[in-house]
This record gives sequence, C-alpha cells and structure tokens, in this order.
Amino acid sequence: MTHHFKGPWNSLTEEDADVVDRILRRNGHDYLKVDRTKLSDSYEAWVYVRIAGAAKPGLYQVFFRTFVEFGEGQGVLTWPNSD
Repeated sequence: MTHHFKGPWNSLTEEDADVVDRILRRNGHDYLKVDRTKLSDSYEAWVYVRIAGAAKPGLYQVFFRTFVEFGEGQGVLTWPNSD
C-alpha cells in the first residue's frame, strides 16, 4: 500500500478504494470492503470499511470468531502512517 499512497494526503478516491479492497482480498479479508459512502472521510491511514455479515469458512473465522459473530456493520481500519 505504501507504493500507492505517496501524498499529498487527501481523502481517498475510487481508485484508492479499489487498491485497498484488492489488498484486503489478497490477504484473506474479503469480509471487509472500503465504505464508498465515506471516501471523503477516509485517508491513507484511516479508512472506513463495511463488514460483511457472513464470513466464509476458513482459518480467520477460527481466530476472529467473536468478531465474525457481530455480523454486518461498519468499522475503521487504522495503521501508522508517515506523518
């Protein structure tokens, strides 16, 4: 993701959301998708997401059983940035 987000740090675009969605899927988090209705509030290290109600069976379901049982919802992904 660091290759994509090089600044200036404006809110996310549709292209940015596509990149984040691909990264999430590639890493087995297909139950998370960027919330396209909140792109103007999302930035490189603060991304609003939608959480799918039903997770596919697999290893992450064992580790995140409590999280998965909450069902469909909204969340925010955060991580350290370069600022």
